[in-house]
Amino acid sequence: MSENPCFPTQGELVQFTFDAFGLLPRKSDSGDEFDETSKKSFQRLLQRLGDEEGLLLGNFEKALDTFHHLLASQIADQEVCDVVTGTLRDLYRSYNDMITEEGTFLAKHLSVLYFGFSRAMVTLIESAYFHSLQHRLFCRYGLVPIEPDWFLPEIQCVFRRT
Repeated sequence: MSENPCFPTQGELVQFTFDAFGLLPRKSDSGDEFDETSKKSFQRLLQRLGDEEGLLLGNFEKALDTFHHLLASQIADQEVCDVVTGTLRDLYRSYNDMITEEGTFLAKHLSVLYFGFSRAMVTLIESAYFHSLQHRLFCRYGLVPIEPDWFLPEIQCVFRRT
């Protein structure tokens, strides 16, 4: 219990997201997306976010745009990338709401667990479903019929004259 109560920084969240998706540009990578200067500047941007210095919102947007670009280079379907990025934005909003509304007396790893169980799971499910419906991914992959009123019952009008 010697750890100070706190939430993870934006930089730690962004770095975790890149690590979880396997997209973080490393100095040893020899990909076409980033040259050495871009890799170093992106690592510096993550460091600034981690230290919470500079323009936090602007740096976060740059990091999210970089994430979207790298994800789009790995996934062929652009709308799937939009769903993932939109879901991450909603998770970030939920995290910011929790920080401003609640505060914490928990250690960092317990704060992450609290966020995961209290807000992140619900936000992840609702947001992923919402953005998938928004981009009609379920229809494209045959999980839902294409007709917009598929869920309504079919009514056959039969009039009898007596």
